[in-house]
Amino acid sequence: MFGGTIKQQLRIIAIAPLLMVILIVSVFLLKDSLEYIDNDLDKRGHEISSQAVALSEFYFYTGDVEKLTEVAEKLLQIDMLNSVRFMNKDKSEWVYRVKDSNDGDTKKYTVPVLSGVEVDDFIPINNVSSDPNVLGYIQVELTKDSINKRRKDVYLKSMTVTSVALLTGLLLSYFFGRKLTNSITDLFETSSKIEKRNYRQRCLENGSGELLRFQKMFNKMAGSLQHNEEQLQAEIEQTLEALNKTIDELAIKERDLDETRDKTLKLVREKAVADERSRIMKDIHDGIGGQLMASLSLIEKEEDSEIRENIHSILSDCLGDFRLIINSLNVHANTLSVLLADYKYSLSKKIENLDIELDWTMEDFTESIVLTPQQGLHLLRILQEAFTNILKHSGATGIGFHTYQQNEHAVIVIEDNGKFLLCESEQMGHGLMNMKSRAQELGAELDISKSKLGGCRIIIVIPLPSTV
Repeated sequence: MFGGTIKQQLRIIAIAPLLMVILIVSVFLLKDSLEYIDNDLDKRGHEISSQAVALSEFYFYTGDVEKLTEVAEKLLQIDMLNSVRFMNKDKSEWVYRVKDSNDGDTKKYTVPVLSGVEVDDFIPINNVSSDPNVLGYIQVELTKDSINKRRKDVYLKSMTVTSVALLTGLLLSYFFGRKLTNSITDLFETSSKIEKRNYRQRCLENGSGELLRFQKMFNKMAGSLQHNEEQLQAEIEQTLEALNKTIDELAIKERDLDETRDKTLKLVREKAVADERSRIMKDIHDGIGGQLMASLSLIEKEEDSEIRENIHSILSDCLGDFRLIINSLNVHANTLSVLLADYKYSLSKKIENLDIELDWTMEDFTESIVLTPQQGLHLLRILQEAFTNILKHSGATGIGFHTYQQNEHAVIVIEDNGKFLLCESEQMGHGLMNMKSRAQELGAELDISKSKLGGCRIIIVIPLPSTV
């Protein structure tokens, strides 16, 4: 129900209650209007019946059928009256006059004519009193044409009012919600660009309240990342310039120091990059990570609602991505075994909630394979996309994860017993392209095929450090 972009989800959340309220109000108004029309018809029937009794009471008493006929002719001139029937106390017909003999939508009212007694209520046609004061009975038949016309007018007006209210609500929802949805969308687009190392990007500070404070904090973090990156590049360039000058001078005096120079240069580069990366990682962890944790704590204190669950899910996914990036940047835990162990720990919570059995085995050779932070990030993103597709779309109850060494390559195999649906949707097709792109950046081979267990089988072949 709440698939798609955040903007679409917020619009659905805003519009759905509005539609429900308009529908309920329209139904109640329509019901009251129709009841009023029906009551009005009964009131009209009572009035005409009272008039007929008043005009014909004396003639009933005298039994003058000719005069009763004249009264009937006069009564037929009344609007809505279709026929008049005068009957004696034994219900034998004396006079019957009808305006339109065609069978239409009508309603009949029968009242007794009493000797010297005023009539206040209708008497059902099949339950007539045998009071000796009854002189006879009058039956009037009212046509419902005007009532039906009023009904149609009520339906038309109800539809018009409902349509106008719905259109007005949609327009107000769009104009008032556009600012919030645009702010959140811009924030996520900016974070995606920063993730791709475009540190000059900033989100628009067009929100209000907590959202505005979060936007300002986000831009402050982005500015800090940009400053650190520029400072790092400047320091590296200065260090390289100084080292190259020193190495050139030493090379003239003694060529045997070439190997030492290369090693020294490499160590200095790696140390500078590693130190700065550690500092950036700490800033990200203490800054944005802390804010995400604080936001999660605040939203968990709110009452249970669909909006709370959606925001909680979005913040949890963001926090998961930050943890994945921080794990890939950790220069002190960049072996293949540590990266896979950290990812298994974060994955195990989702697996337990879905009641899926995970068979995870790693061989000892993974402890000796060291990956660069960029390579580690590419590998973790490939694993993230693969497990996301399996957990969301395959319906698997079991997942296998195994590693082994083949020649000069490390091989990772992931397979499940669900349905093989990896490439059947646009979203999964886009994810597959990302997996292949990251495998190419990693220098690895990626193969996706149907598993013998019925689901998907993904094989990642990574060259060992000696050949990477």
